[in-house]
Amino acid sequence: VEAFQDWLYVDWLGVEDDFQGRGLGKYLLRRSLKELYDIGYRHASISCAANNGRAFAFYSNCGFRAFDWSYIFVHKKR
Repeated sequence: VEAFQDWLYVDWLGVEDDFQGRGLGKYLLRRSLKELYDIGYRHASISCAANNGRAFAFYSNCGFRAFDWSYIFVHKKR
């Protein structure tokens, strides 16, 4: 259990379309990781939809690597 306390999971990170392409996402991600490492986290994971190639490329360019592909099941109310 102790090893998992070193991990941070980022559920979502995004920048509004009008503000993309200015380095804001990279700044937010790198600044957040620095702060989290400073308080003791040693590993981080993040997820994106499998069909979101832009996010996948962004995270890859920021040092993340693909570890696993997951499927999300959504229940639709009839």
